[in-house]
Amino acid sequence: MVDRDFQRRLAEVSWGEFKHPCGFDQREVPMLLIQTQSSDSKGAMDAAHRLWNVVAHQGNACDSAIPTTLFLMELFEGSLPLVQQELMDILFQFSVHFQDDGWGSSLLDTFERYEEKLIDLYQCEDEELRSCAEMILAQMMLAYASLLDPVGLRNRDLALEVSGEPSKRKYVHPFKDHAANIISWIAESPGLSSREPVIDVSDWRVYKYPARHNSQWANVRVSPTNEEAIIDIYWS
Repeated sequence: MVDRDFQRRLAEVSWGEFKHPCGFDQREVPMLLIQTQSSDSKGAMDAAHRLWNVVAHQGNACDSAIPTTLFLMELFEGSLPLVQQELMDILFQFSVHFQDDGWGSSLLDTFERYEEKLIDLYQCEDEELRSCAEMILAQMMLAYASLLDPVGLRNRDLALEVSGEPSKRKYVHPFKDHAANIISWIAESPGLSSREPVIDVSDWRVYKYPARHNSQWANVRVSPTNEEAIIDIYWS
C-alpha cells in the first residue's frame, strides 16, 4: 500500500499533459502505480503489465517517463519480486531515450539520482534485475560518451565495465576498431586539437576534460599505434 503523501505527490503531476507516441492516456499512470503495490500478486502483476504498455509500449516513451521513474524507484523496494522485474524492464525501456531531443537529458538527470541503486542491482543475485540494471547503466554510459563521439554509439558493440569505489566509479568503453573516429574527432574539435595530453602512461595519450556535468570527467586514451581508444567516464 502507498501512503497519502505518495498519493498527494502523484496527484500534483499533470499527467494529462503528456502525449505518448502510441496514444496511451498517461492519466492512467497514477492508479497503475498504486495498484502495483497490491497485496494480491495477480492484481499487482496485471497493473505492472498495463503500466508497461501505457508508458513504454514496445520501447516507445514520452516525457512522462521522468516523473514515472521517480515514483517507480520509490516503490521498487516494497514491490513483489516479479513486479520488480517488470518495473526494471520499464526503466530499461525508458533508458534508451536518454539521447532523445527535448527531454532525454532530463530523463538522464533523473536516472543519475539512482546510480548507486543501479550498481547494487547490477551485482544482485536476481538474473533479470541484474541484466536490466546492466543495460540501463550501459545506456547511461552511452549517453555520456555520445558527447565525445558525435557519430553516435547506438549501433556499436558495448563492453561495460563497472569498477571502483562509489565516489570514483568508472564506466569504460573500449573503442577497438573505432579508434579512428575518436582520434579524428579530437583532431577536429576546437580546444582539443591543441590540448596536450595531461597524462602519458605507457605511451598512451590521455586527454581529460569535463563530460556532462562538473562532477563528471572523461578520459580519452589513445594507443601509441592509434589503433585503439578507450573512453573512461567517471566521477571526480
